[in-house]
Amino acid sequence: MKPGLTKMSIMIALVAAIVLPSCSKKDKNDEGSIGDNVKTATFTIKVTGGNAKVLSVIIGGANTRGATSTWKLNGTEVNDAAIMLDQNDFPGTTAKTYTTVLVQPANNVSMHITGETPTSGTPYKIYYKCEVNGVKKDEATVDVTAANGFSKSLRYTE
Repeated sequence: MKPGLTKMSIMIALVAAIVLPSCSKKDKNDEGSIGDNVKTATFTIKVTGGNAKVLSVIIGGANTRGATSTWKLNGTEVNDAAIMLDQNDFPGTTAKTYTTVLVQPANNVSMHITGETPTSGTPYKIYYKCEVNGVKKDEATVDVTAANGFSKSLRYTE
């Protein structure tokens, strides 16, 4: 495992845990308040293959009251600042899928994915799909190899 990526994954997780719950909120009387316009959001991530994955997935959000969002992860309610998954949540080479569903409205939701393969590892695939307010926003399947890592940040406010 690359020590730089492990440190980067930890830093990303810490930043998400600090930044997401502290998103600024506007008073209801403020002109131009953006409100909690994200009524529904679903993030799906599937990882297939790879015998030595280096992987980090962070999903979170906040509402205009400054509270963190509540999510369901594969049907189980999670009330944390962010849902964090790593290579330990995707063991072996068999496909593993996680689906997160927003339980309460939010003014922003986001997902960050980072993946690498050590030089001694085998390639793997990451599939992700993001739906906000019933509309598919992003969907892709990417190959992660020792030569080509992957990093993607997605944020939605509508």
